[in-house]
Amino acid sequence: MYLVLRHQTYWAFYDVPPSLRKAVGRQRFYENLRTGDLGQARIKAAVCEAQWLAAIERARRGTDITEETAFWRQRLRDCKTDEERDWLQERILDAGSKHAGMDWHEADEPGNEAGRDALDRFVSMAMGGLVPFAEHLDEYLATVSGGIEAKSLHMKRTNLVRFGKLFEHTADVERTAVQRWANAEVGNGAARATVLRAIGDLRGYWKFLVSVNAAREHPDPLDKLSIASANSSKSSKADARKAFTAADVRNLLAEARKHGDDELSDLIELGMWTGARREELCALRVEKVDLKAGYFEVEDAKTEAGWRQVPIHSKLAPKMRRLVKASTDGYVLSGLPANKYGVRGGAVGKRFARLRQSLGFGPQHVFHSVRKTVATLLEDAGVPENVAADILGHEKKTMTYGLYSGGTSLKTKRAAIEKLDYGRDRGGLQAGRRR
Repeated sequence: MYLVLRHQTYWAFYDVPPSLRKAVGRQRFYENLRTGDLGQARIKAAVCEAQWLAAIERARRGTDITEETAFWRQRLRDCKTDEERDWLQERILDAGSKHAGMDWHEADEPGNEAGRDALDRFVSMAMGGLVPFAEHLDEYLATVSGGIEAKSLHMKRTNLVRFGKLFEHTADVERTAVQRWANAEVGNGAARATVLRAIGDLRGYWKFLVSVNAAREHPDPLDKLSIASANSSKSSKADARKAFTAADVRNLLAEARKHGDDELSDLIELGMWTGARREELCALRVEKVDLKAGYFEVEDAKTEAGWRQVPIHSKLAPKMRRLVKASTDGYVLSGLPANKYGVRGGAVGKRFARLRQSLGFGPQHVFHSVRKTVATLLEDAGVPENVAADILGHEKKTMTYGLYSGGTSLKTKRAAIEKLDYGRDRGGLQAGRRR
């Protein structure tokens, strides 16, 4: 970049590399800096240079409106004078016009509706009206990382990322919409404590966004939310889910194998010997399985207690070895399609629903019922509740075990999980036909 003084006014110039001139759409960037003071010219030129270099880099990788508008928002936050802000706002209009493919003076003319919408969106994002919800996430987490454990920090990030996929911009975060989100979370089976924990994470992040002028302070969209209690009708419906009998689980597995559905039979087999949730198993990556030590790690679970090491039952070990060795995408259950939120268990979950319906099971029996079966079998085998809780990833309510204990040892959990026994007979199928 270089400066040229013309008629007592400085101009900034930057030559575009020849190989990128077609992609950028020009041979040279230039800007009237509107000052004869060399110091002021250098400050303004630095802003221009950063923008031009970003435009050249985008030409190499493709256009990204998110990055460019973030650049302008930061420049506006750094403004020291009204004159500098006015100058930057004019440049934002010029940059938005290039994205819209027209001059901003022509935006209100008939026939320019699409271009005007593109320009309005660019300007709104650049001036802070539309700030991507997750834009300051890394910056925020860095400010809190020193005071919490790595596992809790990861859970906090997970909650905020999941929320940001539904609320793309901070302007989308309105109290009514957040209330609907909370209701949906409870309605989909999330525990009230889980939703409250996520809201607590959101409140902390929202205060940070307000502090960096990336979100509004009033009205607070996270204030006065009403979260359904544990005895609400939705929660009661979820709690009404029933456990399969051991024979029912055997029949489900046999039926999945009979239909040649390897993915579903693998999921059932993993579930019946571990008690893990469907999505915990579908999201389980190969590197989280320690075949030598005989356990796998569950991460990114619904609750903090869900982060755990689960022993691999001796009857599951051969299957686990084959799945790990055969994986082509890094997941133990390889090849499952993910939806737009990264959830991999949706399609196989629907196949399980059709399978259990074909065997006569009603809505109270779902894949989560296999988890209830494991809990029942552990209780029948005399496994202490605190040990079963650590295997299944349940919170322990007592102060001694829940607050002070570091958790059951892997050796103790392995001895407990080896007590799972589904028997050998083929009975129980008719029992499954009761709705």
